[in-house]
Amino acid sequence: MTVLDKIKAFFKLPKPEAKAPEGKAIEPAGTKELKATVLMYSKRLLSLDGARIVGEAALAKAMENPDRPMSIAVADATGMLVYYVKMDNARLNFSNMAMNKVYTVIYWARDTGDIQAYLQEDGKVITDFGDPRFTTIPGGVCLRAPDGTMIGAIGTSGRVPNIDEVTDLDVALAGAKSIKMRPIDR
Repeated sequence: MTVLDKIKAFFKLPKPEAKAPEGKAIEPAGTKELKATVLMYSKRLLSLDGARIVGEAALAKAMENPDRPMSIAVADATGMLVYYVKMDNARLNFSNMAMNKVYTVIYWARDTGDIQAYLQEDGKVITDFGDPRFTTIPGGVCLRAPDGTMIGAIGTSGRVPNIDEVTDLDVALAGAKSIKMRPIDR
């Protein structure tokens, strides 16, 4: 039994007891075609191949200074982790922060480094929202399709802007700039 048949069966009513007017037949209840509109949402998401390209480009940039290990996380637009890499000797908090940057980007739909200025317009700070995973530290970057639709995010952690020549943001941007968006034919 198909889903449509189940829906039709659910809405069948008992046959009416009334008599038909002269010359007309009564149509039994539930026999009219059930017209249903199914609303489906479609969301473009970063593919595994796309996430690998982004992550590997970011890693190549990070490897310009291998003595400063870092973590790189790439997620699709739903926030699901698709690609992750931790350089040798990267600390645990780098992993957590890279994933928190992705989480923040997905939630706010903007780069982590831009969120504080956005909030200051309303006199707010990120902690006002009560989510300890939110961060405004640069290194979380939106991945967008050519039409501006966010398809994912990259988060990087392990570099300090005042110390490192190549920062978290530089590594994240190297990843974000590495892919050309194109639809997948199915």
